[in-house]
Amino acid sequence: MSSRSAKLLRTEWLWTSLPIAIMVVLAAWSFWLVRTSEVNQPKNAPVALSAEPDMVIERFVARTYDAAGELSSWIKGAQAWHHPLDDSLVVAQADMTSFRGDEARPVTVTAQSKEMRVNGAQTVFKLIGNARVQKVVSPRGGPVSTMTFLGEELLVDEDRSVVIADQPVTLLKGNQRLEGNRMRYDEDKGVLQLNGRVRWQQAGRSAKAS
Repeated sequence: MSSRSAKLLRTEWLWTSLPIAIMVVLAAWSFWLVRTSEVNQPKNAPVALSAEPDMVIERFVARTYDAAGELSSWIKGAQAWHHPLDDSLVVAQADMTSFRGDEARPVTVTAQSKEMRVNGAQTVFKLIGNARVQKVVSPRGGPVSTMTFLGEELLVDEDRSVVIADQPVTLLKGNQRLEGNRMRYDEDKGVLQLNGRVRWQQAGRSAKAS
């Protein structure tokens, strides 16, 4: 495989559900945190914003449900911190699962990392330390499709519809394995770009590009 081909691979991999899934569960959770912090405070009391977290939760599980009362997503962690200065969240030992799609084409998205950082708008998610994101599509009567991102750090930007890795990353899809030093996946353009020491493997075949 040529260097140009290795650096710019057009794919049909869709990642819309990932940022939306994390955004929904954390948006609901952060709203609950803010509401909890407001209890027992004077209505017009001034609020002094600090760079330090205003609350810490230990060993938590947060769940969200759809309109029919079915579990749609959950996130758990060893600890979580809310920073009032920028309304950001930090979750330690984060483990998230979201159920998307419909009965004909159910989609399950999971994400794990030692730490997950979420901006105040719940649109940018940074997974740090043994980051793993997996999407499984199980169409009725069709083959199951699985794709997995592995890396030390993964960034999901919902506003720009991109997944970025500035450190070595591995992508697994079926019997294919792609590796690179840096990665950018643009969902809107359907373009996957790998840079650095790129390696591709598939069932007895392999190729490298420097």
